[in-house]
Amino acid sequence: ALSEARRSLVYLRPTFAVVYDRLVSDAPRRWEWNIHALNAMTVISSRSISIQSGSQILCVDMLAGPGVQFTQTDLFTADPANGKPRQWHGRFESVAPLAAAEFVVLLNVGCAPVAASASKSNGVWTVPVGEKTVTIAADGRISVGASDTIRPTVAITSPSPGATVSGTITVMADASDNVGVVGVRFYYDGINFGGEATTPPYTATAYTNQVPNGSYTLTAIARDAASNTAASTPVTVTVSNP
Repeated sequence: ALSEARRSLVYLRPTFAVVYDRLVSDAPRRWEWNIHALNAMTVISSRSISIQSGSQILCVDMLAGPGVQFTQTDLFTADPANGKPRQWHGRFESVAPLAAAEFVVLLNVGCAPVAASASKSNGVWTVPVGEKTVTIAADGRISVGASDTIRPTVAITSPSPGATVSGTITVMADASDNVGVVGVRFYYDGINFGGEATTPPYTATAYTNQVPNGSYTLTAIARDAASNTAASTPVTVTVSNP
């Protein structure tokens, strides 16, 4: 029933593993990401659980994927043989039927605090986990490198510094990064306007007739997949509406 089912595992020594699943079907389905344990799992959130066995603990964090809900059960078609205890089956199930789904899950042995996230830009997944970054290309190729600490660059290209503006204008910026820009936000006098622009050309609409006439400073802030940010050089414009 599937036209694609791909699973990749990346072991980040000594205590982390990243699981990447890509699934495609001709018909929309409710996808499940399943996990099995000897003991009942502790639910931290709909996207995060932990499993305890003696002195050992494992945290499971869904860094990316469709909207899901988590359920677990120790019931099966038959009780275990020889009086052995029941075991537990947990599932993260997509809330809505989808024709395709991708899951990026972090397995954290010991549950040590770690900065981890997953974002997708131009078909490429970037998954920083602590001091490492896993990159998953559109064709499924995977590479691991040091975490990205290089900030993006961004500059406002329109309007030009010193311009006099009125009515509805488009504010535009160029942004680049060594890995990839996730988004750009625009600000006037430190106040955000418009949503985050996620694809180039990076633009936002400014309604200058909704603010008093006068001088305003425009800035743009770019963000990359590793959450590095950078601000543009401020551009000062004059608003003059009738």
